[in-house]
Amino acid sequence: MFFTPGPNNIMLLSSGLTYGFRRTVPHIAGITVGFAFMVGAVGVGLGAVFIAYPVLQTILKYGGVAYLVYLAAVIAMDEPPSA
Repeated sequence: MFFTPGPNNIMLLSSGLTYGFRRTVPHIAGITVGFAFMVGAVGVGLGAVFIAYPVLQTILKYGGVAYLVYLAAVIAMDEPPSA
């Protein structure tokens, strides 16, 4: 399992340390449900936008590919760290 120090994780860590695990479980459940709702709402919203304007999905797709190629080039051209 990985830990990323986002705002929800930091807030849950603080709550767990302050109130203990049992009293933090409702907080964990609330964040989980809220995040799932947010992802669903964004998905439905983007789906509606892409149906209305299909060219935006194509632009986003090729823009994402270009960005990944750029990142790969930056990594490939980087000098290895000196020991």
